[in-house]
Amino acid sequence: MSSYFANSREFAINKLTVSNNNYISEGDALQYLHKHSATSAMHDSEERYPPPLCHEGTREVVVSRIEGWYGFEIPPEKKIMWVHAPAGYGKTAVAGTVSKNMESRTDLDFNPVGATFFFWRTSDERNSPARFIITLAYQFTISIPELAPHIER
Repeated sequence: MSSYFANSREFAINKLTVSNNNYISEGDALQYLHKHSATSAMHDSEERYPPPLCHEGTREVVVSRIEGWYGFEIPPEKKIMWVHAPAGYGKTAVAGTVSKNMESRTDLDFNPVGATFFFWRTSDERNSPARFIITLAYQFTISIPELAPHIER
């Protein structure tokens, strides 16, 4: 294999943009996303079964606040809710409870759980920023099919 820089001396690259404009068809894009996503980080992952949930009567205020944020009648002011709290607070159980509650709603004609990602510090798959983005893109492509053409680009 020959080098692009064979026998090169004293040169500098100041600004470099590399673009790969290969088109991936819809089926291929979904397969690509699935192959590279962290499926174990999704709320309905078998790896997380049974999922951590809040005990009956606990964390009701925070669960209610998150479910109220969804804003089925009035769209939320902020489009993304980032749930954060100190280690050990129960964020995973709260998110699992909210996901379960939202999925079980029968008064909606859609699944309000667009995408989820449950981080896990000791898992290479569930602690990767790249996999985080790919996993959300994969789930959004499935839960909101209208986004597929935009995600494919």
